[in-house]
Amino acid sequence: MKKLGKDLIVLSKNRSDIIKCDNIDYGVESINGDGRTISGGNGCVFKCISSETGLEYALKISKVSHEDAEGNDYNAKRISRFMREIEALDAAKQHELADVVDFIGWGNVEIEGQRHPFFIMELCDCHLGDIVNARKDLYDLDQKIELAVIVVRGIQSLNRIKIYHRDIKYENILFKNDRPLIADLGLAYKRDSDIIINEFGEKIGPIGWMSPESINKWFTEDSPYAGTFDCEINTKSDVFQLGKLIWYIVQGNLPIGLVELDDFQSGDSELFNIIKDALVHNKAKRIGIDELTSRLEAKLA
Repeated sequence: MKKLGKDLIVLSKNRSDIIKCDNIDYGVESINGDGRTISGGNGCVFKCISSETGLEYALKISKVSHEDAEGNDYNAKRISRFMREIEALDAAKQHELADVVDFIGWGNVEIEGQRHPFFIMELCDCHLGDIVNARKDLYDLDQKIELAVIVVRGIQSLNRIKIYHRDIKYENILFKNDRPLIADLGLAYKRDSDIIINEFGEKIGPIGWMSPESINKWFTEDSPYAGTFDCEINTKSDVFQLGKLIWYIVQGNLPIGLVELDDFQSGDSELFNIIKDALVHNKAKRIGIDELTSRLEAKLA
């Protein structure tokens, strides 16, 4: 493997890259077999194949090395977030959370003389956006609600072990054998973690999906208005993002501004009210994850 500009990691020309994890060799290939790297904010994703079983997995390598992080606060945060993603996935594995992508293991790989952390997880087929677009006219409302329930339960299970996802969007819900799995915990916050990241005044979450408190954090925490507005991101912040995600599952766009029943194409007033209660601006008045789950489940009873 080698590095290109903007921290992009690519395969060697001879395609003979091997990575070792828990004393097992994995051959590394591109996800789509075209030699290209799938690049995210902090990592590059490849496919890897176990020499022991022949099974295929997904491999995510940090764009930033441990050496890059020495004496550089920005890179140190990127490494810390990558390690916190590993920590969150491992915790989900230890607690046997079935609706979270399966974690295989992690380690460090040397690229051009520098150590880059990596982890291996199960390889999925597509993401939620692919499903919503492909099945627009195939899923009825009950099927869409059933899909939403599985996703909400997955986030609920993470919240119960004190992990808040904070980056809920359709790209981060992956599908394996037609089952949705929560993935991409790069912005996850684990309350009892020893990995401490100074996030003062940072934008935490994807634009278009951010909760009011995460917007407050970004706009006001490092301003004269600091302390005036709620900037704490927690389980109810995940609920806000889930409200947007459920709307997206049902009709393929996002609720922005003051939404009304007329904006909700399904016309289901009960489901609309569930989503609306998840999107309440004031976090103290917003429904919690347990109420969101139970009210959605009741729709299927």
